[in-house]
Amino acid sequence: MPGTHVKTIERFIDRLNRAVSRSALLKVSIRPTGGRLLDISRLADVDRDAPGNILRAFVGRSKSASDPAGRASGETRRAATIDLDPLGGLVDSDEDDTTGDMFDGLDEGEPASPSRHEKMLTSIRRAAELAKRETGVHALWFGWPLLHVSTAEDDDAQSVLAPLFLFPASIEPHARRHSVMTVKRDDAIGPPRFNSVLAGWLEQKLGISIVPPEEEAMAEWGLEQFVEWIEQSLKAFPSPPSIDCSGGLVRIPQSSKLQHSVVPRLLHAGALGLYRWQNASVLADLNAIKAMSGCPDPLDSFIAGRTMAEPKGGAPGEEERYLVTDADFSQAEVVWKARTAEGLVMHGPPGTGK
Repeated sequence: MPGTHVKTIERFIDRLNRAVSRSALLKVSIRPTGGRLLDISRLADVDRDAPGNILRAFVGRSKSASDPAGRASGETRRAATIDLDPLGGLVDSDEDDTTGDMFDGLDEGEPASPSRHEKMLTSIRRAAELAKRETGVHALWFGWPLLHVSTAEDDDAQSVLAPLFLFPASIEPHARRHSVMTVKRDDAIGPPRFNSVLAGWLEQKLGISIVPPEEEAMAEWGLEQFVEWIEQSLKAFPSPPSIDCSGGLVRIPQSSKLQHSVVPRLLHAGALGLYRWQNASVLADLNAIKAMSGCPDPLDSFIAGRTMAEPKGGAPGEEERYLVTDADFSQAEVVWKARTAEGLVMHGPPGTGK
């Protein structure tokens, strides 16, 4: 597809992203009694290693002293198999990763029971499968880290708590033990994605433009590369936020507990679940068209704003019309144009025999 058409498609995508108003892509909300997002730090109630192992399953591991050359992200990522039975624990035998201090000001309440975690993961998995059947769009993602910023002090309506990156996820139940589930990055869906809805909000509300990284590059990144990109790209803020990944994942605070500020903050936190938004199917189609090497008519003419040429040849002869019932001229015209034109839009008032 010519470059001018790619730019047109990108403008369509940008306008649709800016129209998103109610989505977990802008406001991550964790409900203590359930919902479609799970704060994975809460799985530490079952096993303290679970949050760290799930994070590594999606983001990978940074270089270590024992491995100074670093390893490809595919070698440092592994699925996290979690036993939600209180007597079980985490089956994954990866190295320990303790969780850090909980977010200040968070109302802890009573820890959720393992059975609640099990029900939530099962509910999220089934809801994602239903969304995929209904829209054809993958809806199960892991969002990390979370950016919190507001356009005005103490104004929840003008604030976001949104993931910077989205990693395609899958949740697989064990064949024999209902309490055991495997959480992993679903590479069959594609590489991680930068939250373009958040990028549109930042540019529209704060005038801050962030150039997203290449998705192909992100497919090979580990934790160190993600953090490096974050530190460089968020310098566009007057007061750039920083992220500390040395400790464990922090819990995601409730919106009512957040102190909304124009000074951005980054939370080393992750939410697993459904990320759906308006026009998701349309956006998926536009991205598919954008990736095409060529575009046939009538789509090519529509994108370019060009009037399509009329099909060659006039009306067919009487012996070639093959009408099975009486039709007026406009109805007959639709029939033969449908047989010859590459694209046809038919319109008319009710009762005209469309």
